[in-house]
Amino acid sequence: MENLYKKPCFGTLKSWMFLLFGIAFQLALSGQTVKLEQAQNGGVGLPPVSPVTWTGGNASESSSHYKEGQSIPYRIVISNLSAGTHTLVIGWDIRNSSKSAIDYITGFQRIDERVNPLSGLSGAFSTPQLVPIPAPARNTAAIGLFGTQQMPISSFNRVPATDRNLSIYNATVTEAPVYSEGDPTTSTAETRLTIKFTVTGSGKTVVLSWGGHLASRLDWGGNNTSGDINGSPYHTRFISLNGKGGNQDRSCKVAAVYFIPACSITGPVDVCQSSQTAYTAQTDAPNPIFTWTVNGGTIV
Repeated sequence: MENLYKKPCFGTLKSWMFLLFGIAFQLALSGQTVKLEQAQNGGVGLPPVSPVTWTGGNASESSSHYKEGQSIPYRIVISNLSAGTHTLVIGWDIRNSSKSAIDYITGFQRIDERVNPLSGLSGAFSTPQLVPIPAPARNTAAIGLFGTQQMPISSFNRVPATDRNLSIYNATVTEAPVYSEGDPTTSTAETRLTIKFTVTGSGKTVVLSWGGHLASRLDWGGNNTSGDINGSPYHTRFISLNGKGGNQDRSCKVAAVYFIPACSITGPVDVCQSSQTAYTAQTDAPNPIFTWTVNGGTIV
């Protein structure tokens, strides 16, 4: 009984050792690497960095500044990719702590600073193929600046069509990308996008670039975005390439994302004594509260 017990275990261990050795040998032979990076455009209150710098680290108020409604630029750099068809999966948190975070994706150039997805990379690159981003299919009613609307589709549709494309270099996407969408009504949810592309020739560097849209209270209403919580709720991930990956995660702190509502007051500059006049305040802040004060007069 002792020999019968040990022999299968030894054989199983031996097989796994050969399998792991084979995988490691193939990876070493190909030299293939996958790296997810996000842009940094200068810290809050600091001089802007343009063009942006790319980093494999996370974004904070010391390195980046973004406004709600803008999109954090991302890129995935895949080196030494073999010829043929490949499948890439990326993901991002649409909900964190019952707040909307990165509610959908866009093109990469949706900040004031210039974004070059090929910055710092060597080798030859093709003209990018622009791949239409699918519209979000899972939506929920939200009350924002524009009234009650289905979100995030309403916000997505307000983004210019030219900003609703992925950009891919040195490869060709032959099938429309496919979502696996999270539920925008839950406390925590992630959406994933699967992209199939074809590479001609071996040893090329393929670059995919896009933007993660920072959910805005103009769309979702006050106190309904991740800007109202602490920590780093904005997460984007590399999930897998051809079924294998390492779940690389890039995050952004709330302190690097801000919302400044616009406010204007209209009415006459000069007012005659004992006369009555009216003033109007306008703002793009959702659910605003106005407090009026007058010196030398009475509010009626």
